[in-house]
Amino acid sequence: MKEISRNVKKTIKKRIELKQQKTRDMGIRDKMRMNGTPKPIHVELFTRSEIRRGYGVEKSKYFYSINSDKQVFNEKNQLQTGDTKYFSIVIPTMWKSNKIYKMLPIYEESEFVKEIIIIDNDTSKKTINLGKYKKVRYYPQEKNIYVNPAWNLGHSLANYELILANDDIVINNFDDVIRIILCSNYDIVGLNVVGNDLKQSTRIENIYGFPHIGYGYFMYIRNYSEIPHELKIWYGDSILFNKAKKRGIIKNSDTEYEKGKTINFDNEKLRNNIARLDIEIYASLKI
Repeated sequence: MKEISRNVKKTIKKRIELKQQKTRDMGIRDKMRMNGTPKPIHVELFTRSEIRRGYGVEKSKYFYSINSDKQVFNEKNQLQTGDTKYFSIVIPTMWKSNKIYKMLPIYEESEFVKEIIIIDNDTSKKTINLGKYKKVRYYPQEKNIYVNPAWNLGHSLANYELILANDDIVINNFDDVIRIILCSNYDIVGLNVVGNDLKQSTRIENIYGFPHIGYGYFMYIRNYSEIPHELKIWYGDSILFNKAKKRGIIKNSDTEYEKGKTINFDNEKLRNNIARLDIEIYASLKI
């Protein structure tokens, strides 16, 4: 019986290892279930647990950080000066989060932001008076075009450096984040929203594996690549990440966020159908 028990344990261990290896080889994170339908999954080089242990981030090797005097330094403690650039903030929204009402004034007051492009995917839910914001450019849609097409539309409308932002985050030290981006030379910079240490300086670190956890909430993109119009909700951030050469992640920013507000559909069946199609389409792409 002990021998059988050992064999069973070995078999179970082998199956787990094969499953984990298959997950990595396919570039897929751990699969979750919702009513028998797999939740949307993203391509990455590392699993979520590995990201938490630091894989995918080149720790303490290359980074840019900002001090209390708003000066940016690199990993060699050399003072960095960036070009004077301005930004277009693109925000697709369905007005499901109240955090957009707190973040809009921050964008409006920032010297680095020239325009705030709001793509409204549900005009029936809008309760805010946007007229008081001089930088806002408002684009209501007749129907929900979904986030990836909204990003494409926002990029086509933008006149400055591009930032794609969720409507369910608040970055209280937004200008510090922008100063670091301006002093760095990344092609894409995303946001870390889990495990930030506010006692440490806000910084950008190199990253080469797509971490998922909040990265797409706020992304600076130097050279935007059009997302295939067939993809509606998921994988747009993965595509932009994979096409960028030098990738960074913002750590220790003073950020508030709400998980999943952008995809909490009232129509769960529709959401699941879109998820299934996005998975199939993304799997067929050669990226």
